[in-house]
Amino acid sequence: MLKTAQYNTRSPPVPAVAYHIYDPNLCVFSGMDESCHGSTINWAEEIAVEIARLENRQVGSLRYFDLRTRTQYNGFSHHRAGDFTFDEVVLTLDSRKLSGIRVDVWRIAECPSRVVGDFSCFIDGEPRQIKFREWESVFR
Repeated sequence: MLKTAQYNTRSPPVPAVAYHIYDPNLCVFSGMDESCHGSTINWAEEIAVEIARLENRQVGSLRYFDLRTRTQYNGFSHHRAGDFTFDEVVLTLDSRKLSGIRVDVWRIAECPSRVVGDFSCFIDGEPRQIKFREWESVFR
């Protein structure tokens, strides 16, 4: 069910995300690299470009959501076991960037239980979404 995409951070090692596209255009990704190299926050543009390429789609044809857990930070983060955050990554075309896009805003969104279930292998404990502010986006 989950697919994998590696993305270029311009220095080794090459990190990866697990991702799934929920019909018709909702793409959730989560970092798989435990070395903290290639944080999804810092490389969201490259991740979106690579997922779109692998799926033979235009980058703008998908809405992207980043599910961040302790897995991608090797346990070193504000997250405790089971904690995760879930944000919509809103992208804008930007010809000045190498990727051709830039992150415009991160919008906190309520994570559906089916997404939690699909990505449970990256949540190391009883799942609990961390909510830093009110929901700003809807996964639908």
